[in-house]
Amino acid sequence: MERKYKAIYTWGSNSYGQLGLGHAEDVNVPFLQPKLSFDAHDAFGGGAHAFFVDKNKLLYGCGWNKYGQLGLDIDCQYNFRVVPINSVNDLKKTVLKVSAGWDFSVILVADSAQNKQLYGIGSNLHGQIATDDNSIKFSTTPMRLMSHIENVSAGLRHVVALSTEGEIISWGSCSRGQLGLEFLDTKKRKGKPINLNMPVEDRVKEIVAGAYHSACLTDNGQVVVWGDNKHGQLGHNPSEVKNLSPTLVDQVFFDYRKVVDLSSGWTHMVATLDNGEIFSWGRYDYGQLGRPANKNDFFIPSRIPFDFNVASVSCGAEHTLVNTTNFDLWSFGWGEHGVCGAGSFSDIHSPHKIELDAKVNRIICGNGFSLALSS
Repeated sequence: MERKYKAIYTWGSNSYGQLGLGHAEDVNVPFLQPKLSFDAHDAFGGGAHAFFVDKNKLLYGCGWNKYGQLGLDIDCQYNFRVVPINSVNDLKKTVLKVSAGWDFSVILVADSAQNKQLYGIGSNLHGQIATDDNSIKFSTTPMRLMSHIENVSAGLRHVVALSTEGEIISWGSCSRGQLGLEFLDTKKRKGKPINLNMPVEDRVKEIVAGAYHSACLTDNGQVVVWGDNKHGQLGHNPSEVKNLSPTLVDQVFFDYRKVVDLSSGWTHMVATLDNGEIFSWGRYDYGQLGRPANKNDFFIPSRIPFDFNVASVSCGAEHTLVNTTNFDLWSFGWGEHGVCGAGSFSDIHSPHKIELDAKVNRIICGNGFSLALSS
C-alpha cells in the first residue's frame, strides 16, 4: 500500500525558497512545513529546488527556477511556496520520480498503459536535457527525452539512466569522465545519450550520479564507479588515479559482503551492506564520511561507527542523512546553512541524532538542504 505522509519537515539552505516556507532564511533545525493543499506521497531534492508528488501523482515544486528547472516560466525565478507544476501535470501522465541536478530536472512518468517515459526541464548548457542542439539553452516546458527508462539519477550537470532492458545510458557534461567514456571529451558535453559498457555481466539495479562521477549497483551487490576521482570518491587514491572508465570496486573493502543500497553526494559515497552496516569513502573535510578519516585512507570504503539498523541513506552535496528501522533520523557532514539539522551551522563529523516529535519514514537530500517525511 502506498504511503501518505502527514508531516513534511525541511531545513538547511533556503536562499531561493527551496524549503517552501514562504521566506529565504536558512533553517538549522527541522521545521514543520505549513499545511499544504495536498497530501504528499513523495518528495525530491535538487540544486536549490524541491518537488513533491500528491496521491494523484501530480507534481508540485518550490525554490530556484532561473533556467526553468521547476517547469515554471522564468519570470518566476524564486518560488518561496510550494506550487503546482502545471507544465508537467498537463502531460496527463503519472509522475514516478524526479531527479534534479543543479539547474535542471529529469522526470520519469508513465502513461495509462504503464509505458515509462523520461522528460527534461531546465538548463541545457551542458546537454543535460539530452539534446545536442546548441540553440536550446534551456526549456521551461518538459522535453521528451526517451522511453523505456526504469530509473534515472541527475548529477551536477550530467545524467545517468537505467533502461528497462538493464542498459546504462548517460548524457550531459563530460568534462571529467562522468559519462563513462574511455576518454575525456574535449567538447565537455554530450547532449546525445550514449550507452555504456559495464565491466560486469550482472544486471544493474541502481544508479547514482555525483558532481563529476557516477556509479551503479548490481543485483549481486557489486559497485561499479566511473568519472572524476579528485576526492577519492571512486575508491582509489587520487594521487594515483585521476579518472576512471567504469571500474568495479573490490569487494574486499566491504568484507566481501553484498551492497544493497548506494547513495552519492557531490564528492563522497555511502554504501549500505546486507548486514545493515554503512560504509563511506571520498571527500572528508566537512565530516561528510561520518567517521574518522585522514589523507591516507579517506578513499578506502570503510565502516561508519553506527549501531542502529539502517532503513535508508540519502546524500546531499556534502552531507548525509540516515533513517533507521525504528524511524529515527541521523545526520553528519557539512554544517553551513544548518543543513545537518543539528541546531547549529557547524560541521558534524560523526552521526548525530536529530530529535523530532515524529517517526521519520522517508528522507531526501537536496544539495544543501534536507527533507524528512512522516506518516
